[in-house]
Amino acid sequence: MAGPGYGQDWSYVAEVDLSNYRYRVVVVGTTKEGMKLPTAAGEGRIRGVLQESDVESGQIGRVRKWGMSLVKAAGTINAGDALEIADNLGRVQTLTSSSHACIGEAEIDAVEDQEFEAKIMPIPLDQIHPSS
Repeated sequence: MAGPGYGQDWSYVAEVDLSNYRYRVVVVGTTKEGMKLPTAAGEGRIRGVLQESDVESGQIGRVRKWGMSLVKAAGTINAGDALEIADNLGRVQTLTSSSHACIGEAEIDAVEDQEFEAKIMPIPLDQIHPSS
């Protein structure tokens, strides 16, 4: 692996201490500039993947919105698997339900708690499941 990747990064304000959550998925916070950890598996208001390890509450952090990034696995994942938020720690797992938002696709196989490369390409729920 050559490194953490490349892609489109945006900056958001941490609404909680994220200093130990590098390469974890963050979601929309309570403000339009805010980010926080997800509350549950499959959450759909995805910001992207946090790229820094020293972001405390109130500080600005860089988030990978699109492109290649390391992410943290919550279990066994196979290359090519579609990914979703796994837990309130921002880890990812293989997509388990068509009603969950997709964060991207695994580039390589991974095991629990491994940081691995993934293509980050969040797909909003309304695009996966358009209303009739």
